[in-house]
Amino acid sequence: MNRDVIILAAGKGSRMKSSTAKVLHRIGGMPMVDHVLQSAAQLQPQSINVVLGHQADTIRDHLDASSWAWREVVQAQQLGTGHAVKLALEGLDDEGIALVLYADVPLVNLAILEQCIAAAETGAVGLVTAVFDDAAELGRIIRDEREQIQAIVEYKDASAEQRAVREINSGILAAPTKLLKQWLERVAPNNNQGEYYLTDIIAMAVGDGIAVSGIVAEEPADVAGVNDRIQLAQLERVYQQRQVASLMRAGVSFADPQRVDIRGQLQAGQDCYVDVNAVFQGNVVLGAGVHIGPGAVLIDCQVGDGC
Repeated sequence: MNRDVIILAAGKGSRMKSSTAKVLHRIGGMPMVDHVLQSAAQLQPQSINVVLGHQADTIRDHLDASSWAWREVVQAQQLGTGHAVKLALEGLDDEGIALVLYADVPLVNLAILEQCIAAAETGAVGLVTAVFDDAAELGRIIRDEREQIQAIVEYKDASAEQRAVREINSGILAAPTKLLKQWLERVAPNNNQGEYYLTDIIAMAVGDGIAVSGIVAEEPADVAGVNDRIQLAQLERVYQQRQVASLMRAGVSFADPQRVDIRGQLQAGQDCYVDVNAVFQGNVVLGAGVHIGPGAVLIDCQVGDGC
């Protein structure tokens, strides 16, 4: 069954307070949208469709200069996620599966996406959720007494009781393309924002007797979005910690795992030692037994064994 990926990248990102398009801000030296495209490409989809709107020219120029194979979808008016996905679905094969991702959710876990798609391939809706200590203004997952998902309620439309729910909607979902098209034809802007909510399809699916399979992300960072520079910095640290942990498991020692920045790809042999405040940029390869001193900056280089 064909897989089509839709990546939403049309938002203004006004809380970033930046002239740079939000999705081009970097995590680990790579624009957030590239992290999402990298994950999408690993799914070997029939197509990757990127919805552009605000600062479309800048994002388009970046993607055109990259190696990604993608199709552009323009959302000229910001009428909500449901409207954006509806535009992207035009021309896609009705018999396929559509997976919706977000260009400002850079650390999405590939295994989670596979589970989401697997649910959709059974004819259900795969919906990725997470439990946050502070759910803030994210959409809430509403379940019935049997713990079955019934709907998603956006924070601004939620009651006090619903706002107390800590399980949130990540926004990531997969569904049979034909059903998704039918539901989005029925979505109306009957909410406080006057927007077409993609989340409205969940209640529609339930009403039509279609199962909604909730995939709960174990790590909230896997589905965390970036809306401001504080959240960007928080996910940067998570990304760095994951890279360092992987290297440590492979036999590399760090004087302080919190004080290192990997802005690209770092390969290292066993018994390497990295002192504090080292920066690795681009593609860096360390042989076995390499010692990197404090404050070193290595850019696109290879270091031999024992150096």
